[in-house]
Amino acid sequence: MKFGSAKILALIALLAISFSASNTYAQARPSPATQVVSVDFIPLVLVFPVTFQYEYKMDPVTSLALRLQFWPGIAANYTGFGFGGAYRIYIADSRALTGLAVAPAADLFFFQQAQQTGG
Repeated sequence: MKFGSAKILALIALLAISFSASNTYAQARPSPATQVVSVDFIPLVLVFPVTFQYEYKMDPVTSLALRLQFWPGIAANYTGFGFGGAYRIYIADSRALTGLAVAPAADLFFFQQAQQTGG
């Protein structure tokens, strides 16, 4: 019996999903965390910024998020950085830091175009 690479990948994905949930609860529970620090490197593949974010839980349904972005200019002819913040209001199950949120946000970005060398 021969397995194709698609079947092997599907089997690995099925096993990973099957064993990934260690605890499940029937009801949503509020997060005991009051602060979250995150780093998002995935956008580098898409020529988007690396994002560093700090989020502080202000009360059970709101939080304050502060972030820094950096464009390294790997596949583009510019580099840049930015910073900003957001006041998040959690609307799904009213659980700050774990639910769905809407947020007014403000960001400021600075870019520098790479020098073109003529030949």
